[in-house]
Amino acid sequence: MLFCSAGGTLYFMDNQNYTQQVLFQLPYRSEAEIREIIRPLHPFLWPVIMDPWEDLLRRRATDKAFTDLTPEEMGIWLTMQAGKMAQGIFHGRQGIEVKLVYRKPVIIIPEALAIMVKKLTKRNLRGDRPPELTRSNYMTQRTKSVYNQEHDAFLNLPRVTLGYEFLKEASDIRVLVAYPRTRGRHYEWVYRLSKPARIEQEFPKLAIYTHADEHAGEPAESRGFTVGPRETEREEKESGKE
Repeated sequence: MLFCSAGGTLYFMDNQNYTQQVLFQLPYRSEAEIREIIRPLHPFLWPVIMDPWEDLLRRRATDKAFTDLTPEEMGIWLTMQAGKMAQGIFHGRQGIEVKLVYRKPVIIIPEALAIMVKKLTKRNLRGDRPPELTRSNYMTQRTKSVYNQEHDAFLNLPRVTLGYEFLKEASDIRVLVAYPRTRGRHYEWVYRLSKPARIEQEFPKLAIYTHADEHAGEPAESRGFTVGPRETEREEKESGKE
């Protein structure tokens, strides 16, 4: 790609990097869009992290094998158990799959979202900014591509991280939703997932629909999907009020 500097000098930009950053990326997803997708699943995502965490606290209090675990070792155990919890809660419901993708547990909502379970850590990666939440994967070309929202043969959906951060020397925890869109370690945006007001017993019936009819006929990854209750349920409720 040809550019001209302020002094009139012509120079070339690396076309490969430009293509990776722009042409190969999935469409951007805002925090509002992701919140809308996750909203009906919130009560079921919370225990994916918190049930294993409470189990870990009990084990640390009573089991010598867990007493001296480092935060890194706790993270390995917790992520593994969270994957198993996600499998029990989500897999096979409403077409949702839970599987290991590139050795990490991923909740795959068809045509909508891939939710990757992961430990997050605050680091000062950029000297001009305060410490920020980051991932800790090895920086391989594959992980760079996945976290940069580039098209992927095995995970070709928008990706978010269902993350957790250890607090107070790993005596406490908070649950987070983070959206990566970089080949670095940081995240585009992060919000805290709060404890749901109530734990739902019945899994929601989900339907995938677009924000606007103007996207009809476009490829799935570009339509701006959200997940919500089936329209037929809303119609039944309205007809029952009459």
